[in-house]
Amino acid sequence: MIDPQNIKDTINSIYDGNSKLDMLLEFEGVLDNLHLYAYKNWSKGEVVAGPDISRYWIDVTLMYPKEFMPDPEGALRLTKHGCYVYFQKETYIVSIPIKEPEDLETNDRGERKPKKAEKDVWLVYILKAVF
Repeated sequence: MIDPQNIKDTINSIYDGNSKLDMLLEFEGVLDNLHLYAYKNWSKGEVVAGPDISRYWIDVTLMYPKEFMPDPEGALRLTKHGCYVYFQKETYIVSIPIKEPEDLETNDRGERKPKKAEKDVWLVYILKAVF
């Protein structure tokens, strides 16, 4: 299950260091140069983890709404160019829109917060060699 706090931490870590942001921009350039965005729904992804940079690899996890699964043909294009691509169904925790008082729940300290709901998503994990 994906927690929005983890996504927030990922985004904060990207903006804290220029090297991660630069690497993410280079990674996006690779996807663009391979014309991946010509395939259906590949442009609708959001970075939820990464880039995780090791000595020889960079990996990024993208999240897509369930109804916008990216075209697997695009993943085949990536594998032909040295990437490893993994698809996984997952659930994502979201706050429901507040329309009436019943949409709020009270915690132990008396604070009222929106109720949570689960949403189905696709995760696409891409691993690319950087040497």
